[in-house]
This record gives sequence, C-alpha cells and structure tokens, in this order.
Amino acid sequence: MASALDYFDVLGFEAVDVVTGFEGVVSDVSFNLYGCVMVTLTPKQHKDKIEEASNRWFDHKRITITSNARVLEPPREWLVGREPGPMARPADPRMPVRG
Repeated sequence: MASALDYFDVLGFEAVDVVTGFEGVVSDVSFNLYGCVMVTLTPKQHKDKIEEASNRWFDHKRITITSNARVLEPPREWLVGREPGPMARPADPRMPVRG
C-alpha cells in the first residue's frame, strides 16, 4: 500500500487521462474520506485560443505520466525534516498590524 506522500510524486509532470485523452500538468492531488485519490490536470493555454482552459479532476489510476521531467518543481515543505514554507512562519514583528 502506498503512503499518502507517494501520491505527491506526480505533481508537476505532464500527464494524460487514458479514458478521455485529456492532457495537462498534474497541479493538485486530493484525498477524500472514501479512499479515492484524485488529481487535477491543468491544460496548456494556447495563445491563439480566447477561451479559458479549465482544470479537470481524474482518478489517479486513470492518468499516465507523459513527460520525463517536471514542468514546475512543487514545493517540498510538506516533506519530513524540511523547513516550513513562508505561510507557516510567523510574521515579521516589525511589520505593521491591521487593527
């Protein structure tokens, strides 16, 4: 059985849904209460098309990775032993506070 962190290995790779043929970059991974692991494929935006490309969710078992390298390296703060990202750090005490 794969650990939850194993599913994050697909983030940033180009992939295709084998059922519909939809292609894009894996941009999200989601887990639900019933044990389903879903991924979002974000399609490439073409300069000549005016309409906005929309993301689509697929079961992780339906996608096949089609690239050898990531399009974008995902943040690694969620890995054990790494320093937390900027959102997890306390604010600079010198910064003004809204009241």
